[in-house]
Amino acid sequence: MVITDTKPLVTAALTRVSRDKQQGTSPEQQWDRAQLLTTIDGRPVLLTEEYRETQSASRFGTKERTRFAALIEHIRQNRYDLVIMWEADRGARETEVWSRFLNSCRSTGTLVHVITHGRTYDVRIGRDWRSLMEDGVDAAYFSEKLSVNVKRGHNASRDQGRPHGRAPYGYTRNYDQKTKQLKQIDGVWQQVPDDNAPTVREIITRIAAQVPINEVHRDLFDKGVNLPRSTVRAIALCPAYANLRTDGNGGYVQGRWVPIVDEATWRRAKAVLDGQAGTNPGHTVWLLSQIGDCACGATRSWKGKQAHGNVAAAYFCRVCGTKVNAQQADDHVTALAIGRMAAPDAATFLIKDTSEEANAARLEVQQLEEKLGRHRDRLEAATTAEDEEEQEEMIRRLKPRIKAAKARAEKLSTPPALADFTDALGRLDAVLDRWEAASLPARKAVLRVVFERLELHRAAHRGQPAEERITHRFA
Repeated sequence: MVITDTKPLVTAALTRVSRDKQQGTSPEQQWDRAQLLTTIDGRPVLLTEEYRETQSASRFGTKERTRFAALIEHIRQNRYDLVIMWEADRGARETEVWSRFLNSCRSTGTLVHVITHGRTYDVRIGRDWRSLMEDGVDAAYFSEKLSVNVKRGHNASRDQGRPHGRAPYGYTRNYDQKTKQLKQIDGVWQQVPDDNAPTVREIITRIAAQVPINEVHRDLFDKGVNLPRSTVRAIALCPAYANLRTDGNGGYVQGRWVPIVDEATWRRAKAVLDGQAGTNPGHTVWLLSQIGDCACGATRSWKGKQAHGNVAAAYFCRVCGTKVNAQQADDHVTALAIGRMAAPDAATFLIKDTSEEANAARLEVQQLEEKLGRHRDRLEAATTAEDEEEQEEMIRRLKPRIKAAKARAEKLSTPPALADFTDALGRLDAVLDRWEAASLPARKAVLRVVFERLELHRAAHRGQPAEERITHRFA
């Protein structure tokens, strides 16, 4: 097809990052090559805009392709006569998306020039449409094969207990100088703790002890360890420090490298942070603040007020202003909590990990997560739209069931706050020792578990002691 029209072709260039190392032409190189195209089929090219993308073009991508969507919309608005791209797979590796792009070009008569093909396509011509559509199908099939191979590699790595991803902060990896592969000595992968490991251990153990993350972050900064707060949180949530790695289905499998903390400590830290979702805990000063309720109807309304002159420190209700002596309240509630945990039958109502119900709930979670994994595998292997839709529907149904089963298991299991008291329950001396050793945030967490309600009442007369004004109901 020879075009004699001298009117410039208003042109856009689509460039995208490729993760294929063998043909990894950068967006800058793609743009430079597009600029070299001054004429196509005898018509001058007026290159006006670049649509650069860094997101994956396959169906496995998780980020929205905003620039490609904008290009399709602008084609539909008849803004361009021509679109230049390096390869057809730079457009899309998903047949539905690629078809939408080609249909838009066909409806407006927009031409497509593929640089590596050295030719321009007019998708209004059936053979040109077929050629580009076949390229799109090949690109989609390549993504499917790549996904299978990557998943096979991940599964093999998981079965070997090998660490994956980058080495976490606090670890150094030792590689073989010849093979460039991670060393393994006596079945142990050489991902070893380094000079930053003590910082990791401090972060996880303190958060497991209910110390607020803001306080941990502030103390590290005072020591000269300048980590962002988000990094401190990420460290506490990383299973690699407990010799664990994700199994791909929401669970964990045992790794084969040297842990920095034991699994129980890491799981306590994770449970603490999971329970703080949506909160921003600061420095803990008062034992009973945001724990006690008020007879006026306000919940979690106690707030501490420092001593001033001859006025003693006190808790007051933020709604009605009712006050109580802070030291008296602390002593009274502490005595109640210690007495409850020291009772001979304390373990029967505080320790639930050995219950058949909790075990059954945990087993249900495991079975549902395995079922979810199987449906995800079938979704990846689906060959028809009906198969995909069926598997996606099953996945949608399973997710709320898994969430509910996890909630039941948590409710029936021993709260993380009592982990350090488990073997001391029923023995007064042991409970007192653990209480003295516990941090203030850890004590607050224990009180939230032991008490269902602490309620403050107005004083009936001047000087009425706190023990007569605070009523309680154990959990």
